[in-house]
Amino acid sequence: MTEAKATAPPTEISTAAPLPPLQSAAWRLERLFGGVTPTNDKASPLTNNDAMIVPQAQAKLLKKWLGTTSGTAQSATLSDIASAAALLDPAGNCATGRDLLLQLSMNDVTDDDDTASSHKYVVKSCRELESYLLSLAVRTMYHSQQYTQAYELCNKGLLIIDAHLKECEGKISTVQSAKGTSPSVGVGGLYPLRSRMVRYRSLVMERLVGVSSVEDVMGVREDLAKRYRMAVLSKDGDGICTVLNLMLRDLLGLDQGESFSFNICGCHYVNESALLFDNLPMKRLV
Repeated sequence: MTEAKATAPPTEISTAAPLPPLQSAAWRLERLFGGVTPTNDKASPLTNNDAMIVPQAQAKLLKKWLGTTSGTAQSATLSDIASAAALLDPAGNCATGRDLLLQLSMNDVTDDDDTASSHKYVVKSCRELESYLLSLAVRTMYHSQQYTQAYELCNKGLLIIDAHLKECEGKISTVQSAKGTSPSVGVGGLYPLRSRMVRYRSLVMERLVGVSSVEDVMGVREDLAKRYRMAVLSKDGDGICTVLNLMLRDLLGLDQGESFSFNICGCHYVNESALLFDNLPMKRLV
């Protein structure tokens, strides 16, 4: 009597198509911020335990995520960005940015008919994803020498990010007043993205020499002074360093570098607004 040999069950082969690189990166960010990702995302090395550290260091986590997506960002096209924008809920807080991004693609981007589930859109990181895609679109236009369109999108993107920060900070203040404790969510991830957008706006403005009006240039300088004060009050280190670099870059372009006085203790920026800040390390602009 012969013994029956045990046979291993057949291995299931996934037939799901891999996600595009930019969409896969978006779902990695969602998981990093504690959200739920689709079951067909095989590219993310993160586990559900990573969501436990999100409230403590959103800005730091976002900057690390930006470093992992640098290769994807270099090869991204406007069509790729528009496809990734479809992951934003059209009826959610990021509907405005979603519409702006979808208009960038020559092809119509629609939602799949069979994806009517709760995992269809990013939820936890929707504001950060929207802001990142807007800045990525500006970067793509900048390298494509579409400076006018990039400048217009930059201004719209800054309005959107500022609105998100104001809305979220208002909710956090309400929670803190009601409970007397810090909330479990924060807006730290938006600060690096706002600094990124401010930097791109100044770089685009430099390419519009002779095209932009004096009012536009003066408006950007006044906005930088305002953003400096806001960054100091909110203790936004990335914003402070970015704005100071842009102010110095502007003055050097006008042969007025002496308006910046440097010493071993820090740096000072003195102009009509009398802006002073000590003991601040400078960061590279590009």
